[in-house]
Amino acid sequence: MEKNPINLFQSQVSYSPVLSMAERYLRTARYILLFILMGVGVATLSVFFVLRLQQQSLDTQRKTLFASVSENMTKEAMLLALRSRVTSLKKIMLFQVSIAPYIDTTLLIAAPPRLTSFSLGDGNSVHIAIETKTLEEAITIVKTVLRLTNENKIKNSTITSIILNKDGTVTMGFMYITVL
Repeated sequence: MEKNPINLFQSQVSYSPVLSMAERYLRTARYILLFILMGVGVATLSVFFVLRLQQQSLDTQRKTLFASVSENMTKEAMLLALRSRVTSLKKIMLFQVSIAPYIDTTLLIAAPPRLTSFSLGDGNSVHIAIETKTLEEAITIVKTVLRLTNENKIKNSTITSIILNKDGTVTMGFMYITVL
């Protein structure tokens, strides 16, 4: 007796010619779709990489611009403060009067150490205090004040005080208006 193997599964399946042709096209289509999918993946990865580089570049540029703006804000604040100070100085300069003529006139009368006090009053008035060692020096100073009054360098000159000290020194106070 011969043994016939019992095989319920066929090792070779027979297909119809249409199905075998469709299977060949499906394999080709599968490879084509695989290559298309890989190409789309590579293209997507490339686009992502380019966009990431652009984002990093823009982020660096944004940080640079923010630093520039903050630096310029500091400069602008300093500029505004300087402008306000300049306008304040302009206002001060409009009303500021040079005291050089007052000092020059006072030095014609007496110079330190004889000149012990100097102050400016209202309306171009000057108040000075002079201390001399002798009465003759005091008379010379009074003559100088009279001469300056006659030359119209000062006006309304007044002796406000004269004190003869025990040690022989004379302390005098003058008030006059400087002619500018």
